[in-house]
Formats: sequence, C-alpha cells, structure tokens
Amino acid sequence: MAVLSVDFPACRPERPLQAGDFVVLEPVFAREIRSLQPLPATVGFWQPPQAGRLYCEPPVRPATEPEMTAICRRGEPRIVDGTLVLPLGRGQEVPAAVLFSDVDVALLEKMAPEWLAGFRGRVCERLQQVRCMFTDPETGFFHRRGAEVFFGQGERNGPPLSFYLVHVLFFQRAAMGRLQKISRLASFLDAVVGGPLFYFGQGVFGLLTVHAGQQQDRAFAHALVRRLKREGARRVHVGLAGDAGSDAARCFADAWQALAEAERRGPFSLCDSSTLKDRAGHPLALPAQAPLRRLQRRWRGRRRFGLILLQADGPPPRPGWLPRLVAPLLAEGERFCEFHDSGGALYLPDLTPTRVQARLRELAGALAGTPDGSPVSLGGACWPCLDYSRTDTLRNCRRALLHASYYGPGSAVFFDHISLNVSGDYFFDQGDYRQAVREYRNGLRLCPGEINLENSLGVALARMNRHREAIDCFLRVLDRDPDNFMALVNLGYSYQAAGEEQQAMAQLEKACTVKFHAGVSEARDLYPQLARLYCRAGRHEQARQVLERWRHEQDGEGEFLLHRLLGEACMETGRPAEAMQALQRALRLFPGNDESMSMLGLLYIEGDQGEEVGMSLLERALAMDGMHPGHWYRHARALLHLGRLDEALQAVNRSLGLQRNSPAAILLKGRICEAMGRGRAAASCYGRVRALRRCSSGQRKEAEQGLARLRQAGTGRPASRRAVPGVVQP
Repeated sequence: MAVLSVDFPACRPERPLQAGDFVVLEPVFAREIRSLQPLPATVGFWQPPQAGRLYCEPPVRPATEPEMTAICRRGEPRIVDGTLVLPLGRGQEVPAAVLFSDVDVALLEKMAPEWLAGFRGRVCERLQQVRCMFTDPETGFFHRRGAEVFFGQGERNGPPLSFYLVHVLFFQRAAMGRLQKISRLASFLDAVVGGPLFYFGQGVFGLLTVHAGQQQDRAFAHALVRRLKREGARRVHVGLAGDAGSDAARCFADAWQALAEAERRGPFSLCDSSTLKDRAGHPLALPAQAPLRRLQRRWRGRRRFGLILLQADGPPPRPGWLPRLVAPLLAEGERFCEFHDSGGALYLPDLTPTRVQARLRELAGALAGTPDGSPVSLGGACWPCLDYSRTDTLRNCRRALLHASYYGPGSAVFFDHISLNVSGDYFFDQGDYRQAVREYRNGLRLCPGEINLENSLGVALARMNRHREAIDCFLRVLDRDPDNFMALVNLGYSYQAAGEEQQAMAQLEKACTVKFHAGVSEARDLYPQLARLYCRAGRHEQARQVLERWRHEQDGEGEFLLHRLLGEACMETGRPAEAMQALQRALRLFPGNDESMSMLGLLYIEGDQGEEVGMSLLERALAMDGMHPGHWYRHARALLHLGRLDEALQAVNRSLGLQRNSPAAILLKGRICEAMGRGRAAASCYGRVRALRRCSSGQRKEAEQGLARLRQAGTGRPASRRAVPGVVQP
C-alpha cells in the first residue's frame, strides 16, 4: 500500500507472529484454532522461557523443557505423551508451539505430514488476521481491546508481571506533527523495551514486563523517564504496578491509579502503586489515632519537648515486650507511648536539643546491652524546629529512623540535615519530586550551603523543568568546590535543557577533564550528551573522539545512540565506510530510527551505493518525521548530488523553514544556488553564514571559499558545476 503523503506516517508494516502476541491474546488465539481444527481438542500454547520476558505456560506440559525446545528447533509436528505438538515456525524464530490434547492418539497418528504443514500455514495466517483486529495501525501495538483480553483473564499462569503506563507529551501543536511523534515514539519503545506493548491513544502507552521487584521496577521507570526526556519529550508520567500473584486485572487498575498520581507530581514524574496501597507502611506515616491523641495531650501547651521513636528491627518475641524493656530505663517525667508490638515513642518534656541527643545516646547504649529480643533502632527529634508543627516532630523522628537504617540494626540518629537528605532521596526515588524539593530545602535551612543537599536540590528541580533554579544550585556548589564532578555534569545538563548549548559544552568538557584526572566513576549520560552537543555545533571530530571513549570505557556497543552519533560524526569527517557501518549497526538495534535511516540514505547516494535504496531510506525518514529539519537537509543534499537542483532547492527551503539559522542548510542552499547559476542568491547565503555567531570555523571557511569562487567567476555569470562541492558531473 502506498504512503498517503511524505508527511503522513504510514501504517505499521505487517510483521510475523511474535512471542508477545500469544501472551496477550492467548484465549482469543486458542478459540480461533479450535474453530479451524477438524477434531474437538483442548488447545494450549508453550513458549521457551526467556529471562526477563513473559511467556505462555500450559497447565500440563507433555515433555521436559529441553525436549520441547528441540521439537521447536526442528519445526516438525510430533506426538508426545498423547499430545500433538505443532511448532509455528522453525529454528530459533518459533514464537510458540500449539498443544492439542484430549484427542484419540490413533486419530492424531493418521494426520499426514503434508496436511499438518498446510494446517499450520492456515493457523499462522488466521492468527495474523486476528492480531490485526487487536492492534493499533499507527503504532503496531495492542490497543484497548487487546488490553481487555489480557487484563480480563484475572488469575493467569506464568511469571508475575509488572505493568507500566507511560503518558508522553511533545512540543507539537500541529496534528500531523503529533502523529509523527507518536509513530516515532512507538518505534523507540519497541526497540528499547520490547515485549508486549499497548497504545491507548492521547500519547498513553502500556508496557508489560516480568515483575523483578519494587527496586528494579522503579529503576527501570526512572531510566525510561530519562530516555524519553532525552528524546525531546515535554512531559513524561509513569504509573507502575507490580503483582507477584499475577492478578492481571488488579495490576491494570493499580497502574491507572498510579499514573493519575504521577501526573500531579510534576512534568517528569512517576508513581509506584504499592506506595498508594500501603500508606500505613510509609516511612513517614503517623501512628494510629489513639496513641497519637495520647501524645498530643502530653505536649499540648509545652514550649519545648523531645521525642525518641523506638522501632524493633525484627519481629517482636512476644506481645508487650517493648514497654517492659523500656520501663526500667525511664527517667523522671518521661513517658513511653506504645504504638504496636514493634514500636513506640518516648516523650521527653522540657528538654533542649542537646539534652535530647544526650538522652538518645544513653538509651541506645542501654538497649544495646539488653540480650532479650531483637535490636532496636532509635530516632530522636525535638520541638520547636524550623516551622514544623508539634505533630510533625513524630515525622522528624521517622526521618531520623530512615536515616538510621543506613547504619544497620540497633542504630540511633538524632534528626538533622542529613536525615532530610535521606528522606528527600526517598521521595526522589518514589518520583515525588515536589516533596523531595521540600525536604532538601529544609535540610539547607538547617545546614546552609551543604554540598550534597545543594546538588540533590538542583537535580530535583531539573526533573521539574525548573532549570534556572537548578543552575543556581549547581553554581553554588561549584563556588565551594570548583571540581565537583556531579555538579559539573548536572550543570551541563541543565544548561542544555535551558537551550544554552555553548555553556553546556563548557561544563561537560570540564567534567570530562575532572573525570580523567580524578578517576571519578562515570556519569551515565555524560559522553552521549557531550557527543550530541558537539554534533549540533558542527564539531564532529571531537564528537567522534568522545564516542570512542564511550565505547571503550562504558561498553556502549549495545546503545543505538552510540552508533547513530558515531555514524553522523564519521560521515561529516570524511569516513563514509565507518559511518555506513555504524549506521547499519544503529538500525539493527533500533530499526525505526529515522535519523539513522536519513543519514544512511545520504551515504548510499553520495557513495554511489544505490540511488533507489538511498532515496527510499530518505523518504521513509521524512514519512516518519516530516518536521525534522535535518531530514530535509539530507534530502536536499542527496538531490544536489544527483543534479536534481530544483527539487534540492525546495527541500533545503523546507529545512530552513523549520530551522532558520542552520549554518549547514544555508551553506547547502548557497551551493545549490551556485550550481543553478544564481550567483547573487548564493553570495547572499555565503555572506549570511559568515555573519552567524553559531557557526564553526569549517563552515565559515567553506562560506569564504564559496564567495571566492563567485568573485573569480563573476557573480552575474553561472558558476561552473565542476567547481561546486557535492554536485556530480552530468
């Protein structure tokens, strides 16, 4: 089917059946196969288990896993223990095997191999047709009906699952631009995430993975937010839900609830549904109403007081154990209020912070020498403190306990600025950046200028798109410690996000120098971000050197961005063979990356490797994102090489309409006008490049050479096509 226009994103091409199709549409596929088979039978699916991937698991498996894998590799139907195993493919590319059970074995043995081969073909064809009914043509992902099939199953066999809802917004007002961004994002998620993917419309995607635990799930969500922000997303919200019991319907509802909470937290936020379900288990949760009221009655009207929260680090040996343990240690006027068998609070009336800290140390020493029961951690705080209320003192004790957990069982900590740094990091990990900012700022009120708090505050503000405030934080850190690696890196990222790319390059270059001399561990995005900035500034040789360091120091071979940027850098520094190899590798890792397609198409044409293939790649890139100025620039450059000057001029004008002051596009327009004999227009372009501030020395030199050619030929006469760079001779 032809593409409707070069701007309109084409429907996703038909693809073979994949393993994820059987995971999501298992009941629908089983029903369709039952309608095709000539005999009544129980239909199930078996898939080879893969680490980190969801798979179908039949109630009864007729053979061991290695035996089933061997049958699928051979691709031939086989009867095993009264069950017909029909692989839907051969070799390593078998998405699943169909299991027919509860059938007379004698009837199964009468099925001829030729008939089974034809039946398998009909099954695959029918399942592909059915899959199209449950997928979105724009993205190729399962739509709402596909989600209803999977999440409507309730309890299911197989590994536990995690479900992520990702809501993405881009800087696009035009409908066509939004369509192209969605199509491009779908290709990105398919390459980076893999596995079953869903699209619910309005920029909301669903990702289905194996549940790996809360920490791993949150780490994946944070990485996803960072990657999407790096791809130019304006807002990214992630709601995630993990379910160890494989209750798919509950997991689906929890993820939507978490997404709604993430949207309230800021422009780049996430929320784990487990924190919404277990509010009583939150590290800063208040006790139940009854013990809380008892404490409030004691501190009402007091001008100052202290609290020490005691928390058993293991299960209590017996009910009432903690009050009996603490009772002999109480001084005059002190009262212990039990919250539950594992914890309670010690009320200290009219004590100063210094005396509360001394009492905390005394209790910690006394409890450490008690052989009975589990270790007890202590967190102390006093009131008044900053603008916290009396009730907030309990939360400050909780913050101190969270801080104490870093030192192991039986630790004691008095609430201070480090406690607020720890609690801020907790909220940051949860994706609640607004609350993290409050924690860090209160920590700085207790200890002004503390470097770790300033750095943490800057990172949290940057996640909220408050880059100017973040820049101020990092500059304050660098005033105290000019070689602070993380402040340099974060300052570079914030300058880049604020559009100050020259400042960003300067900070990231300094970070690279500090990293080299001080042996600092690498920052995750330092090399790719610096290389990307170099490419935008036309400093492609420096970009290539940085990318080589990334490849060797951080083993970036599996990152498509490494190969995409390396391809661009090599292409612009006269290494077409290396560029072509890098871009081909990038497309193997990310088949839908339009920038790699566009650059590879240009290399094919300029290297005379095939005009048809090259133009096809260039046009596919434009179909995926017709608002990308670089695609139109490369399209124009290819047309200039082919001598199609009128079309080249139209294409470069489209590029300049999207990015008015691009030195490369203005230079290209000058070359095109020069080849067309329009000397005055060419001279205007070359002069404009020389006047640009954001212009590399190489581009300025090329503009001066163009003006020299025009002066030599005379601006009123057509220039020699032989003299114009990038034009082949007829």
